[in-house]
Amino acid sequence: MTYKEYSLHDLIDRYVDNRGKTCPTVKKNEEYLPLIATNCITDRLFPEFLKTRSISKDTYDNWFRGHPEPGDIIIVNKGEPGKTAWVPNEVNFCIAQDMMSIKIKSNFYSKYVFAVLRSKETRDKINNLHVGTMIPHFKKSDFKNLKLNILQDYDNQVEIGDFFFKIMEKIELNTQTISSLEELASTLFKRWFVDFEFPDENGKPYKSSGGKMIESELGDIPEVWEVLNLADVSEDIITGKTPSTKEKENYGDEIPFIKIPDMHNNTYVVNTESSLSSLGSSLHPKKLLPKNTICVSCIATPGLVSITSEESHTNQQINAILPKKNDLYFLYLNMKSKSNLIKELGSGGSTTLNLNKTQFGKIKLVYPPEIIKETFNDFCSPLFLKILLLKRSNNQLVNLRDSLLPKLLSGEIEIPQGEDV
Repeated sequence: MTYKEYSLHDLIDRYVDNRGKTCPTVKKNEEYLPLIATNCITDRLFPEFLKTRSISKDTYDNWFRGHPEPGDIIIVNKGEPGKTAWVPNEVNFCIAQDMMSIKIKSNFYSKYVFAVLRSKETRDKINNLHVGTMIPHFKKSDFKNLKLNILQDYDNQVEIGDFFFKIMEKIELNTQTISSLEELASTLFKRWFVDFEFPDENGKPYKSSGGKMIESELGDIPEVWEVLNLADVSEDIITGKTPSTKEKENYGDEIPFIKIPDMHNNTYVVNTESSLSSLGSSLHPKKLLPKNTICVSCIATPGLVSITSEESHTNQQINAILPKKNDLYFLYLNMKSKSNLIKELGSGGSTTLNLNKTQFGKIKLVYPPEIIKETFNDFCSPLFLKILLLKRSNNQLVNLRDSLLPKLLSGEIEIPQGEDV
């Protein structure tokens, strides 16, 4: 394979960037377009709509120099410079300051260039352009300084670009399916345990069919239901602990060690940044959590909720709930619904949010009879099994992508003919 060095500037046909000042926004309305910021550019293929603001049509038409087009590549300029996302076929957003979108020249394959920009080698080059600066950035003027080794054969570019893109599309599809499955489970939870429209003995919605309600400290609840503390309905609540990091032999690749970053946007934790050795795990045997334990972050970033996919440990920022039989999905979705309450309880007027184990165990919840939980569990089990399988599939795809991409880009390996994701 033959390579030639180009600057990023050499590859670009068109730029779209902001004016370098704050864009006027309005309150959210269906008639307005979302304005995505740098937080919306994640490891996903497309931008995520996270805490977006909105702009009016007048702003859309007259304030911007231009707008991203399908197949453009969005690049973050400041904060986490060099992060990228692909502009989908349906462009229903605008980009804010501190990012730009670029169109690749037609004699280069855009998806291949996207793969090159996503590579660790390129990200390292971008980070090294401004080592030591207080706020890392990657301006348009830096594009001439970013040197990239580009394959000269266009067909090879297509093979690598399409292979990379298929992996990213598969991850995206799995992620969307996971989101839909969890939304379905959350909707069912709300209907049964918030609106109290679970099926009665005749299969009809309980409350709207005249089911008897009684007063409680959490408002009216169905007859024979109870208000109990979280500690009372759990087999146990365990606060994690970190083995000494000074002793390297405490860490290895045997027991997952869950920390808050591992929980973000993860129903199940199937991959962790750190793992303990058997020795490190043995230091705190009572902290070892079984599979299907509910982890809730209670310090620094309280309110995240995930489920263990195998035996794991956590650090001290996480309280773990060992659920009773038939309580796993009921308690998981209950904790998800109480995310804002957990944040409020953890504020306590201090700078660092902290909800200790005792306070956590006193969280009150409406607790149904066993038959209701068992029926709900039966409904949710296939949904959550599918979520777990898709999470594991994504983890395998990410490992495949990250192991193969550097070798494909360097020419160390080639894609076998007929190979598919």
